[in-house]
Amino acid sequence: MPLLSFKKYIVGAIGILLIALSISFARVAPVRGAGSAPVTVVNTPLPVTLQGTGAISGTVAVSSSATAPVFVTDVDNPARHPFQATARGFFDVSDGEIGLQFDVPAGKRLVVEFVSLAYEVPVGQSIVNTHVVYGGTDGQTLLATFQGNDPGGNANFTTSQQTRFYVDGRLTIFCNRNSGAGTGRVFAGISGYLVDL
Repeated sequence: MPLLSFKKYIVGAIGILLIALSISFARVAPVRGAGSAPVTVVNTPLPVTLQGTGAISGTVAVSSSATAPVFVTDVDNPARHPFQATARGFFDVSDGEIGLQFDVPAGKRLVVEFVSLAYEVPVGQSIVNTHVVYGGTDGQTLLATFQGNDPGGNANFTTSQQTRFYVDGRLTIFCNRNSGAGTGRVFAGISGYLVDL
């Protein structure tokens, strides 16, 4: 019985060896490219796209005049008119709220992308609410973060927030503290861009 099974293994090994030898002697012809030739483009609608490297011969000119202007626009980013503005306000004695106003030019819409505020109030007080009003309604509430007390006896808070809101007319940022005692101040900055209406 063991001799019969040994013969099966020998026959199987010889079969595998024959298959491997036949594969190793097989030849495959290499594939070759078609080569290169000059290309002439005739009566092709514009624009024509060039891929790779190429050269332009002759003169390329763009003419613009008051009667036939060439309009240039970044079509991927409509932020055509950058906008930045700052304002400051003061908490007088008994004032618990300050309103800082930013006016948008006529015929434009302001897209506000970032708001930054720095607040100083007497030690022991805090900024309890900062909200943005535009278009006659409350738009967004901004978070004021305590930064510490300075040697002058002020508690310092800041707001730095990325935003996205659209303003026609006037933007007002209202800042509220938790007490009307003493004085304080707020510095504000906004940045974004103007869009033509």
